[in-house]
Amino acid sequence: MKLNKQKIEEIKNKITNIKEKIKNNGKAQVPKKYYALLILMLLLGIITLSNNIKEYNKSNTEEYIKYTLEENSQADTNSVEIVNYKIDQSSISTDEPNIQEEVIETISENRDESKELYIMPIEGKIIKEFAVDKLVYSNTLGMWKTHPGIDIKAELGNKVKSVSAGIVQDVKQDSFYGYTITIINEEGYTFVYGNLDNDINIKKGDIVEKGDIIGKIGVSATGELADETHLHFEVIKDQTQINPQDLIANE
Repeated sequence: MKLNKQKIEEIKNKITNIKEKIKNNGKAQVPKKYYALLILMLLLGIITLSNNIKEYNKSNTEEYIKYTLEENSQADTNSVEIVNYKIDQSSISTDEPNIQEEVIETISENRDESKELYIMPIEGKIIKEFAVDKLVYSNTLGMWKTHPGIDIKAELGNKVKSVSAGIVQDVKQDSFYGYTITIINEEGYTFVYGNLDNDINIKKGDIVEKGDIIGKIGVSATGELADETHLHFEVIKDQTQINPQDLIANE
């Protein structure tokens, strides 16, 4: 077949077009929609990794608390009673009956006749408010729960005072709030002091006066280990938790 000049030029042009297409395909850029898809996949991966880390930390915290509670149950508590605490309960008060008439008479005979005022058990900032009708976040447990008292920030070893004259109802090692002292006064108020050091010099049945040193700040509350060092303080009247700030502020 003979090729004329025009035919040869057409073939050259086709070859040139093919080369240009190959060259352009080699330099082709990834469409923007693929970049968006890659970014979305990266974000999903980060979120998944973050959730896995949170679950891992929560699991480790729960395992640590479980181990600590098991260890406490086997430890020598120097005749301090160990009371198991259920997290879903809103109070750590014992099952003992309310103060009896003879207890009230004993307190009356031994206390100052001047009008009794309530004082704060320790000076410091309140880092966790009273919350029985709402939920607050527990840094230690990684969940939302009620809080039947107030947490007062304090340095480790700071002395804790008795809010009122009264009689010691209980000294115990609570598996949630740690070493705890419970005192009842003449008016029928129960005061609960938790997260104390194990160096406690008073015992059940002792009579204390307002302002007496009853213990010092510790880190025994396994249920609040992730919080700053503090005193966990509760007030109970007629088996009902009340806000300690309301009682003390009214005096």
